[in-house]
Amino acid sequence: MNDEQHAVVSRWGFGAFLDMKIDALECRRLLSWIMDPTSPRDMIIYAGPGKELRITEDVVRLILGLPSSGGFHQEIDSSVKVKDAEKFYEDLEISKDNLDVRYLQERIVEGGIDDLTMQCFFLVLFNCFMFPQASWKLTNRQIALCLDVTKIREVDWS
Repeated sequence: MNDEQHAVVSRWGFGAFLDMKIDALECRRLLSWIMDPTSPRDMIIYAGPGKELRITEDVVRLILGLPSSGGFHQEIDSSVKVKDAEKFYEDLEISKDNLDVRYLQERIVEGGIDDLTMQCFFLVLFNCFMFPQASWKLTNRQIALCLDVTKIREVDWS
C-alpha cells in the first residue's frame, strides 16, 4: 500500500494490521502447534497442565489492534447480499467467477484511496484475518459486510 492508503486505513483505526510482520513464521507446523491445543467450542488455548489462555473479545482486539468502538454488525438479508455483490462486480467491471483475493490485491496496488479500493482492502484484510470460512473466493456475505466503507469503523469486529 502507498502512504495515502496507509493513512486512510490508520485514520479508520486499522493501522495495526499494516504494522504486522509475518516473516518470523519459519514453518507451517507452528500454526498447527498453536491450533492443536485450542478448543473452538470454549475458545481456550490449553497450553499445558493448568495453563489456559482464554480467547476473549479484549484479547482479539489487543492482538489484532482493532478499534474498540462500534456496535454489532446487523445481519443482512440474503436478497440484499446478492444485490450488494452484483453492484460490487459491476463497479469493478468484473464477473463473479473472476473475483478473488488476488484480483482485489491487484486493485489495491494501483494506489487509489477511493471507496471501491478501500472496500477491496478491507475484503482482503477480513478474508485473511476475520472471516472464519475464508477462502480465496469471496462470498456475497463478505462483500455485503464491507460494502459501505464508512460503516466499517462503526462495527466492533472483535
